[in-house]
Amino acid sequence: EFRRVLFRSLLRAHVYSDEPDAEAFLARRGFQAVQRDQYARLDLTGGPPAPAPVPQGIRLTSLEEEPGLLPLLCATEREVSVDVPTDDVTPYRAVTEDEWRDRLARGQFRPWAVVAAMDGDQLVGFAHLEFDAPDDAAWHELTGVRQPWRGRGVAAAMKTDLAARAAARGVPALLTTNDLRNAPIRAINEKLGYVRGPDCIGMRQDRLPGTDGQAAGA
Repeated sequence: EFRRVLFRSLLRAHVYSDEPDAEAFLARRGFQAVQRDQYARLDLTGGPPAPAPVPQGIRLTSLEEEPGLLPLLCATEREVSVDVPTDDVTPYRAVTEDEWRDRLARGQFRPWAVVAAMDGDQLVGFAHLEFDAPDDAAWHELTGVRQPWRGRGVAAAMKTDLAARAAARGVPALLTTNDLRNAPIRAINEKLGYVRGPDCIGMRQDRLPGTDGQAAGA
């Protein structure tokens, strides 16, 4: 099964690496692979991974503890989102503050599951979960660290802190997908014990044969 989104002269599809027939079917019809995301799962039923050390000078908190951080979170997301690898058609779009408030109100985002890293009064990174996964699991929505603070272990510290909060509230597993080009976060996930599943392959056809670029139904 694959999902398709159709634009005037662009057809997109997603297949999984354990479905080679589906990928071959699309390739024969002019689709090209443009993105590959690694799916991974962290089982929390046996407890969270060991906490990663918090870098010197960094303090971890949450939106539950400090709700006034929301505007800073949104500003940080806009800053770090430019570095999120995606295909060249649909770049990562930061969530607006109004969207954040709406998702928090609906429980899709939860204040305790939004962990922020502070350096003094500067918010230098955050990691949070989205609660729309099956079987009460949660998705990693974004883990982002501002450029001057990268490479110091902030992301790993936030992810293990978030996993501990989730395990304490009975969340059975954390799920994530990461572009294969995002080597730093994939390395963190592997070290923390995330188990890799089938890759999700984004495929694209720039112009539909015989349609002269017009929209088509499916």
